[in-house]
Amino acid sequence: MTEQYVDFVHLHNHSDYSLYDGFMTIENMVKRAKELKFKAIALTDHGRVGGFIKLHNMAKKYGVKGIYGLEAYIVHDLSDPKGKRYHQTILAKSEIGYKNILKLSTIGNQNAKRGFPRLTFELLKQHHEGLIIASGCSAGEFAALAIDRRDNDAFALAERYKEVWGSDYYLEVMYTKYEPQLTVLKKAIECAKYTGIKIIATNDCHYSLESDAKYHDLKISISRSAPLKEEDKTPPEYFLKSYDEMKRIFTKTEMLHNTMEIEEKCDFDITLGTGKLPEFKVPTDNNDFNEFKKNLVGRNDEEAFLSYLAEKGLKENGLHENTVYVERLRTELETIRFTGFARYFLIVWDYIDYARNVNKQRIGAGRGSGAGSLVLFCLGITAIDPVKYNLSMDRFLFADAEYNVNESDFFGQGE
Repeated sequence: MTEQYVDFVHLHNHSDYSLYDGFMTIENMVKRAKELKFKAIALTDHGRVGGFIKLHNMAKKYGVKGIYGLEAYIVHDLSDPKGKRYHQTILAKSEIGYKNILKLSTIGNQNAKRGFPRLTFELLKQHHEGLIIASGCSAGEFAALAIDRRDNDAFALAERYKEVWGSDYYLEVMYTKYEPQLTVLKKAIECAKYTGIKIIATNDCHYSLESDAKYHDLKISISRSAPLKEEDKTPPEYFLKSYDEMKRIFTKTEMLHNTMEIEEKCDFDITLGTGKLPEFKVPTDNNDFNEFKKNLVGRNDEEAFLSYLAEKGLKENGLHENTVYVERLRTELETIRFTGFARYFLIVWDYIDYARNVNKQRIGAGRGSGAGSLVLFCLGITAIDPVKYNLSMDRFLFADAEYNVNESDFFGQGE
C-alpha cells in the first residue's frame, strides 16, 4: 500500500543548531513531519550546516526525505560591519547545490561580524548552481522593501534574482501573527502577477509543537542574557503546523502546493561512509622515490610515497638498523594501507612540512593518540618516539577508521 502524503512540506525550519533561537531537535522535527504526513522536511539553520548529518540519519530512520538548506544573512557590502542584514532561504536541489551550500556557509562564517555569518548577492550568484532561492521571512530584503512600501524596488529585486535562478527563485510568504507579514503577502501576490515568479508558503518553524513556545521564548531570553519579559514573548505560531492549519491561513492553496514542486526538485541525499579527501599529487620528478617504488609491487603511488617518506625519516633518525623499529614501521604501513589512510597521512605531512620548512611556523611535538604512531614520528608530524615510550598506534588509527572505513571496501561483503 502506497503511503499517502499531504500536498505541502515545510521548507523553512530551525533546529537547535540555530543556537540563538532554534529549539527543536532534528529528530523531533523529522518525527513530527512523519506524524503530519509530510513527504519531506527542510533544515534551514541560521548560517550553519552542522545539522546535515543528523538530518540524513533521522530522515532515513523515519522514512522522510531530508532537504538540505540554509538561512543566510545577505548584506550589500562586506566591508561595512554594521550594514543591514537580510535573511535569505537557500535549498540544495542536487549534489552540486549541496556543495555550494557548504561553500557559502564557509564563506559566510569567514565574513562574520558580531557573530553573524554574512554573504552578498554576488557570492550567491558565484555559487548559484544547484540551488533554489526563496525570498526569506519578514527579515528578508524583498519583505523589507514591501513593508517600506517600496514596491518598485521590491519587484526589481525579485527580477534580479529571477535573472540568475529562473524558475528556481520563489517568493516566500508566511503569517505568524506579525501584521507586516500581511503587507508582504499582498505585495508578493502582486509581484507574482507582474513577474511570473511563484509563491511558496512557509512558517519559519523554530519548535515542533505549539506547546513548546514558552520554552522557545525562554531560550531566546537566555541567549540575550536578559530576563524574560512579557513584551518579549512571541506568539505561539512558530511550530510545525499541519497541512490543515496552514490551509486555514493560506486559502490560496497554490502557495502550499508549490512547496511540493520544490520537494520534487530537491532530489538529492548525502552519502556517508566514504572518504572525500582532496587529491594528493605524488611527485613524478623525485628520482630517489622512483627508484624506491620499483620494489613495492602492488602499491599505488600514494602508498609507495608514504613508505618512502617513512623509511627516509627512520634513517634520518638513525633507527633504520634497529629491527624493533623496522618491524614496527612495516606493520604500521601495512595497517595504513589496509584501512585506506595513506592519502590522509600524506596531506597532513604536506601542510606540516610547508608550515615548518617553507612558512617557518613553529610546530608542536604532537598530542593525543596520534603520538602513538611511528609513521607520524618518521614523517616529522610528531616529535615523540612511540617505541621509546611504549605507545600504541591502534587507538589513533582505528578510532578514526571506525567512522571512515566500510568493511565491504576490503572484503566485498556487507549491505
